[in-house]
Amino acid sequence: MGEVAREKIFNASWLGRLCSASAGLGVVHGIAGEIGAYKSWHQGKVCGQLLLPFFDLLADSNNDPQQQLLHSLNHRLFPLAQQQFPAQHLTLWKMDNACSPFWQSDFTLSADEVTVLAQRSTNKNSLVDYSATQRATLVTQA
Repeated sequence: MGEVAREKIFNASWLGRLCSASAGLGVVHGIAGEIGAYKSWHQGKVCGQLLLPFFDLLADSNNDPQQQLLHSLNHRLFPLAQQQFPAQHLTLWKMDNACSPFWQSDFTLSADEVTVLAQRSTNKNSLVDYSATQRATLVTQA
């Protein structure tokens, strides 16, 4: 790979990280980042495992702006589908279309590790301020 190509890849990566950090990544990344400080697990795999329990949490959310965004996302991804339950629809779609079963893993954490991770993790500018108990539930379900 040439020097110019390396520089372009570096710049794209840097801009992507800058945008993500500026926008706020949400509770999934807030938890995954903390897990990454304890374990040498791939962040993408950890985020993927947290995603399906997060969709379950979204399904039960009473936060109107969050529900509006969820319905909007579902409609943008699937404009012809009229889904009453977009969180469940997104979960099933992810499971049906994933290139690997990312939600299955042999990663384990002790109860004490889950407690510490839930307390140390952040919401990373999530629309909803998830409690340490909710974050622990996400980790345990993942």
